[in-house]
Amino acid sequence: MPEYQAVLTNIMELVAESEFERIQAIENSFAMYNCRHSQFFPRFAAETDDDYKQRIGIDAYNINFVRRIVDTLTAYLYGNEIERKCEDETANTLMVEHWRRTNIMLYMLKLKRTASIGGTGYTVARWLPKDMPDAKVPIHYVPVDPAYVTLIFDPAEPTRVRGAIIHYLYDDVTGVTMVDRHRGNKLTPHSYVEYITDDEHLIWIDDKLQDGRNGQRDLMNFEQFGGTNPFGSVDVVFTVYRNYEINQSVYGVSDIKDVVPLNLKLDERKTDEGVVISYHSLPALVGDFEMSELIRGPSRMWQIPQDRELDYLTWDNNIGASLEHCDKLTRDLITMGRLPEAALFAEGIRQLRSAPALELAFAPAKEAIKEQRTTFGDAEVRRIQGDLTMLEMLGNKQFKNKNVELVWPHKFLPIDSFVEIETSRTRRELGLDTWEQQLKREYPNMSDEQIAEHMEKCKADPLFGKSGGSPFSSPAEKSTEQEEPVRAPGGAGE
Repeated sequence: MPEYQAVLTNIMELVAESEFERIQAIENSFAMYNCRHSQFFPRFAAETDDDYKQRIGIDAYNINFVRRIVDTLTAYLYGNEIERKCEDETANTLMVEHWRRTNIMLYMLKLKRTASIGGTGYTVARWLPKDMPDAKVPIHYVPVDPAYVTLIFDPAEPTRVRGAIIHYLYDDVTGVTMVDRHRGNKLTPHSYVEYITDDEHLIWIDDKLQDGRNGQRDLMNFEQFGGTNPFGSVDVVFTVYRNYEINQSVYGVSDIKDVVPLNLKLDERKTDEGVVISYHSLPALVGDFEMSELIRGPSRMWQIPQDRELDYLTWDNNIGASLEHCDKLTRDLITMGRLPEAALFAEGIRQLRSAPALELAFAPAKEAIKEQRTTFGDAEVRRIQGDLTMLEMLGNKQFKNKNVELVWPHKFLPIDSFVEIETSRTRRELGLDTWEQQLKREYPNMSDEQIAEHMEKCKADPLFGKSGGSPFSSPAEKSTEQEEPVRAPGGAGE
């Protein structure tokens, strides 16, 4: 099929134009997340190979704020269950079974972590009924390393994806020594290229089109569609999850873009401090004379000349400027990571005892998660609607509409439980919430019937609604609990 080989040639020329710098930045970010910081330390002019290896391999500090920031923001966004609902009942029933089989919470946690590091996450959705004969929704989500993806955007609308190219090299080595030794595999390079646009969907392995013939796999249903995209939209097959979104780029922005340079500087300074302290940790015996000047004294003791000195040289650990600089780097790093000290250091929470203090400290993180709920929520809705389109066109399903709603958890940041209970009680007293509304926010995965059953069980509890003068009473309830004033005989009102 020479026409497809020409397409492959044009695709690879497009990839080679300007992708190296972006791919290198993504790989560097993943290296930082995986605590390989010292590989980015500059080499000193007079260092030998052995000196440099000693410094980055043994002496180096790798203080991994990058991973802590990524994992914390990932947990804030997807650490709690999210309620996903399709308006059409048939669609909702099918998708709930699909999400359960996919383990959607774990899948989105991993996808968010990837996007948090690299700026963008990607999913390819494959229709594989032969591989999943028992599934009502035979759709398999394949996450893609962001370094392997080149997006083609619309010049008139830079954030609109017109196409995606997935390209990477791989080898036959499994990583299991005994298996590789038995199979005799070598580092033989293979190439994978997948091309998805509104009109086309093609896959090549080692420059061979995967058309299902001559032993090739048919991952894009070539036999049925002949290399076309039957859905007429790249969004049905391919989903882009941008961590932060800007109008000037089709790619997202990572959570650690501003953190990486500061983390590296902190690592370098702490490494320098460690080397200095280690070098000076043991006292040195210093004398201002030659060994030949020593004389034997009484009891065979060695004596030094009378006008000379012999003493231990010690160090006063005075590197205050460096320590102050590292403290400033740490504060700047935490600020750029949008997390308060309390989220990174347990002792920091001791200074935050009130609800206003907690709200203020976690405000940057809260703002970040609100924005990411918008970007990831939009991508999730497009992915679900793409699944429903597949079910309609390939699975012979019919839906009244493809409207989707995501209900995010009401809370995701640390808050004092007593303050939270008081806030809930006050909102009910002021008519801002009902008990049922608050229960639905607390348990988003419970149905209306389950909520009603839970409310009846609570009402049946002998302690329900009886504070008994406990410190958990609301201000209004505490007021009614006060005893009547004791009036002296003959006082007013007698």
